[in-house]
Order: sequence, then C-alpha cells, then structure tokens
Amino acid sequence: MEGDWTCVETHAPTGRQIYQRTVEFRNTGNNEGTMDDAIEVREADGKVIASTLMSIEWEYFGRIDARFSEDGRTLIVTGTGEPREEIALPPAS
Repeated sequence: MEGDWTCVETHAPTGRQIYQRTVEFRNTGNNEGTMDDAIEVREADGKVIASTLMSIEWEYFGRIDARFSEDGRTLIVTGTGEPREEIALPPAS
C-alpha cells in the first residue's frame, strides 16, 4: 500500500514544510504488524532538502510523527515503540 504525500507541518518563519506518506503497512496477524513511512522536508519552492524513512513494529496501534524543532533547524521523527531520529537541516536561505 502506498499513500499520497501529506503536508504535516509548516515552519512559518522559513516557509519550509514536512511531507509524510506511508510506503508500506503490513498486518502480520493477531493485531500486530509493521509500518514504513517516508518523510521529506521541502523549501517553500518545493525543493527537497532532507528525507528519511522510518520503520516501526506495532501492536494494536502504531504511529509515526514528524515535526520541526522549535527553532526550525532540526527535523524530529518519532514512532511508536520509541524510535527517534533527529536530522539537522541546512540553514534557511
């Protein structure tokens, strides 16, 4: 299953946006499975400046969230089960 890109957050001072989509969602039975989401940070003109893929295992519920740090310099991706990734972003132009 492949989802469409969805804008999940905009950093107002820079105009940068985080886009996310589900690449694969697998139900392995007994109310559990795995999930892979792709995440991109784009400049206001649409240019991709950072991207990552996060995979999680879930039981009954699973979720992957992407957001900017308060200062907008870092992409923070978290998932059910405690995976966490922080990606430093290039300076805004």
